[in-house]
Amino acid sequence: MPDFLRLAMRVATRSFDYWGLVTCGSRFQKLSGDLRRLQLDAWKNSRFDFCRNFVRFYESLYLLIVMEEDAE
Repeated sequence: MPDFLRLAMRVATRSFDYWGLVTCGSRFQKLSGDLRRLQLDAWKNSRFDFCRNFVRFYESLYLLIVMEEDAE
């Protein structure tokens, strides 16, 4: 990842994590599976581009990791 994007991605990741605190009373990493799915769906279908792009980035990253593991 280019250096100029690192801070922005850290801020976006922290915002996503703490958004669960605002909406559900707990950070994303401590939510149950169902509540995590709801938060992911909310961001994935958000009217804000940065929310949708954030989820798409991590979904793509996950797929790359899975494909790399399958290739080994």
